[in-house]
Amino acid sequence: MGQPGEIPDLVAGHLGAGADEVIFSFAFPDADADADAGRHSGGLRSSRPVPCRQARRSPMWAQLIKIRLQPGKADRIPYFFEQLRAAEQPDSGLIRETAMLDQADPDSMVVLVVFESEEKARAREQDPRRQAGQEAIRAAMADMIEGQPEFLDLTVVEEMSL
Repeated sequence: MGQPGEIPDLVAGHLGAGADEVIFSFAFPDADADADAGRHSGGLRSSRPVPCRQARRSPMWAQLIKIRLQPGKADRIPYFFEQLRAAEQPDSGLIRETAMLDQADPDSMVVLVVFESEEKARAREQDPRRQAGQEAIRAAMADMIEGQPEFLDLTVVEEMSL
């Protein structure tokens, strides 16, 4: 448990470890606490989260992957992502992976993959710990996609989440 003066260092440490945001909770006096609740909580009400966001120090990197699904194979997407999760390593640099289907064409999928950096993403591609899982991923892809995916390499210049 950190003290108020330690908060900037705590935030920097968590963000440096890859967190998108850090949520702190503080106890605060509750003027409306009834006598019974006050006896048990020392006059403090439940804490409320206080979001604390900070800009990343190093540029994030992303890939936008366009995939053409075989007709009627969209139901295989959850299985495909199970294979991806099983092969993932905790220190891979992966921040998030989001799969989206085109509303006008349900056989067209776009996947946005965001990494801490391009270097970590490229190292992840060669990570021997992922190789065994790669075979299951390739098999799931062969059962689901048409043709070759199209990869668009991107540098993240701004990110906003609420």
